[in-house]
Amino acid sequence: MKHIRFLIILTGALLLATAMGGRAATLSVLYTFGVLTNVTGLNPQAPLTQGPDGALYGTARTGEGMVRGVVFRMRPDGTGFTWLKLFTYTNENDGQYPEAGLILSGNMLYGTTESGGSNGMGTVFALTTNGTGFSVLHTFTATNSVTGMNLDGAVPVAGMVLSAGVLYGTTSLGGTNGSGTVFSMNTDGTGFKSLHAFAPIAGIGYTNSDGANPSADLILSGNRLYGTARYGGTNSGGTVFALNTDGSAFTNLLYMNGGALASYGPAAGLILSGNMLYGTSTIGGTDSQGSVFGITTNGTGYVLVHSFTFNDGSNPLGDLVLSGGVLYGTTALGGGNGGGGTVFRVNVDGTGFTNLYNFRNAIGSSGSFPEAGLVLFNGTLYGTAYGGGTGANGILFAVGTNGTGYTNLVNFGYSTAAYPAPAMVLSGNRFYGSTETGGAGYGTVFALNTDGTGYTNLHNFTDLDGVDPQSLLRSGGTLFGTTHTGGVANKGTIFGMGTNGLGFTNLFNFLTTKGTFSTNGTGADPDGILVLSGDVLYGTAPKGGANGSGTVYSILTNGTSFNLLYSFTPTNSVTGTNIDGAEPQSGLILSGNTL
Repeated sequence: MKHIRFLIILTGALLLATAMGGRAATLSVLYTFGVLTNVTGLNPQAPLTQGPDGALYGTARTGEGMVRGVVFRMRPDGTGFTWLKLFTYTNENDGQYPEAGLILSGNMLYGTTESGGSNGMGTVFALTTNGTGFSVLHTFTATNSVTGMNLDGAVPVAGMVLSAGVLYGTTSLGGTNGSGTVFSMNTDGTGFKSLHAFAPIAGIGYTNSDGANPSADLILSGNRLYGTARYGGTNSGGTVFALNTDGSAFTNLLYMNGGALASYGPAAGLILSGNMLYGTSTIGGTDSQGSVFGITTNGTGYVLVHSFTFNDGSNPLGDLVLSGGVLYGTTALGGGNGGGGTVFRVNVDGTGFTNLYNFRNAIGSSGSFPEAGLVLFNGTLYGTAYGGGTGANGILFAVGTNGTGYTNLVNFGYSTAAYPAPAMVLSGNRFYGSTETGGAGYGTVFALNTDGTGYTNLHNFTDLDGVDPQSLLRSGGTLFGTTHTGGVANKGTIFGMGTNGLGFTNLFNFLTTKGTFSTNGTGADPDGILVLSGDVLYGTAPKGGANGSGTVYSILTNGTSFNLLYSFTPTNSVTGTNIDGAEPQSGLILSGNTL
């Protein structure tokens, strides 16, 4: 009896199953794609949290493929990076896009996601420091589609503060006026309370009585909470506010306006020293690049500590750190190395301002756009940058308080490859296939020996090459394939390349679709495998065409003579029926001159 061999591809892994005679099939994992084993996440924009053992905990807002955020842990020297929780597209009820930092209490981490949950408006979650015991403590309720209002708030983008088993936080939207809330809840998820709903916004000036859209962490002193609202207030420049932990005695300490106060739009939280609160404004200052300011806890004694000039930083978004009369912080933009942001220090009296590090605004740089605050440990500042790094999607860094010893600890980026297409081609003992993501984020073409060795990344797609490559066709030493999207019109491409990874060519760009029925003259979003006869490639596209229902097409292997062979007829808008089918998503079979 002949041996029967077949391939199975599952998301994240390539497996080979072999059945011989009457014996049970054996299944071998040939290669595991990085999205399941080498996940870092992408674009960290929250401050880190440090445990008593020095371990650093943080979040990455998003990830590749179906990953919608990551909770991670690492050592201060950058080793031991591991993810504790993956938020995914398929488990939306857990939450999606953790934008804020974490709170650590004992062996428990607490955090928020800005969206997801059963109502899509975000969650409060908890998990242990070893990644087990994940639970959703609160799911924010749906908002009214017209007013944006609900009872408990929506879209929490800030972290929380913890005291005596009670978590305190903010939501940027929702609440009874649609302008955001301050809330409290127990760490077991019970006792949720809306402590304050910010007033409705009035008119085109975006003003109100108490601020709107809080996006920063609260701080707690005694029974008094202090925070910032980025917008609203009597001058539409945001506010600094205080209230008791039971929601009483809400007070506006400062209405920001960017004029006489030289501060506007506080996106970061506050830090308390004695009776002084210190914070940053994203814009304003004497050069309109943002500022560091101080104000007393009773709302008097406003002080402009530093006004940014762009050359020394611009647009501070992260919380400050205070140590020995010195404030440390970051700016998301500006600085003397191309405007990629800075780490700075300044004394509380405004003297001694120093740029400790200037980030470069460039792909592959040591990092760029630090949007979060810092953590200080043993004379070293730890932080995150949203962009840059070798993975081009953010970094974790360390730098001394004197500006020396800058180290890029972790590079956030796409894995080698992820989400393989559902079929490969075999040539001798070599498989050729494609992955939906990975590489530069737009997918890859790879090769792999039949015994699982010799994995080679042959091509990383760019957005102009095409995005989300589909299954391949091999002819001699050439691979042909399609991408589902991307290309000049973002409607997919046909490409060719050598089996050695050389000579990649974008043979054809599918045209943009127009009108109510999304029609065009080529088809769009191709999915199926191509078929070859002589020097002619044949394929299908599920969208576009004369009726928007998809097409069958042909094209020469050199990319010329594209021919629209057939446009499927329109479907009934009510029943979805037509006479010949619609949206072909598979490849063709050629018999003689018939497809």
